[in-house]
Amino acid sequence: MESINDIIFLTAKKRELYSVVFEVTTLCNWRCKHCYIPEHIDKGLTLRQIKGALDTFRRVGVFDLTLTGGEIFTRNDALDIITLARKMGFNVRIYSNISLVTEVIAKRLSELYISEISCTLFSMDESVHDDITCVEGSYIKTIGNIILLKKYNVPVSVKTIVTRLNPGDWRDVQKFCVDNNIPFRLDHDVFAMKNGNKSPLNYCMTDEQLRMELLDLDKARNLKTINHNSEDYVCQGIQNALFISANGDIYPCVKYLKKVGNIITDDLSYIWENSVELNRIRDMKWKDLDECMKCSYRNSCIHCPGTSLLEFGSDYGPSPTSCNKAKIRKELRETA
Repeated sequence: MESINDIIFLTAKKRELYSVVFEVTTLCNWRCKHCYIPEHIDKGLTLRQIKGALDTFRRVGVFDLTLTGGEIFTRNDALDIITLARKMGFNVRIYSNISLVTEVIAKRLSELYISEISCTLFSMDESVHDDITCVEGSYIKTIGNIILLKKYNVPVSVKTIVTRLNPGDWRDVQKFCVDNNIPFRLDHDVFAMKNGNKSPLNYCMTDEQLRMELLDLDKARNLKTINHNSEDYVCQGIQNALFISANGDIYPCVKYLKKVGNIITDDLSYIWENSVELNRIRDMKWKDLDECMKCSYRNSCIHCPGTSLLEFGSDYGPSPTSCNKAKIRKELRETA
């Protein structure tokens, strides 16, 4: 019997659309300092439009659906959206700060058998977490609602974004998760806003912090040395997935902001199979990255063409933040 990982691999190999990340709103009750959303003003598509989009996803074979924001529970009809998606047979994952979750919501999520609700916890130090979210009390609310979701057996996971404001705090969050049998993930990528504003990059870890933490972060993420062969695709993740923004625009992923259509006005099947731009992006191989292929740090690099586009202006060019991490990673590994 094929596992989910086998199916994901096969759909990527065949370029069949398997997964969609759907941003249902940009409204949010937090104001995280490193957030990539320029303005939290888009309420999102109507429920009827979302129903039409889900019908389209179902028709083209999408199985895995991630609902995100903004903060999804700023929508009064959030549970209606989730219920509709589950009734249509999608494997539903939710990205939320969970601060707006109530007992009613937790109970309903349990009844709907969602795959996961993933929240962010920046630190076990209340003052650090609240400083990053810019919302006093956000830590207490998050911890309380993790406990509430577990009470109703809702699969909850925790993610920590490591920035210069919380460089070592992930260890305590990881311990909290281990002690409470909660899946834990890490990321230290901070990227520019969707409109090109690079101010979030001010919150990237400093070089000194990277030298202190990077190898331990790599170990915690089970990240191995990567040998980038010239015929390898630059990004495997976009071979079977798409990102839909709050206004319905279609992108390769949340970090790869090359618009290829709109879910309301365009035919998704046609875009998936025939979009010149989407096929160019999916076909991009390491041999196409002239500067990167010449770089002595490339096998220590976690290269993202979407990040390069945001930072460098070209998805074929280097990302300054990725280059810097690759350089430090290579130096640390050689001296370890």
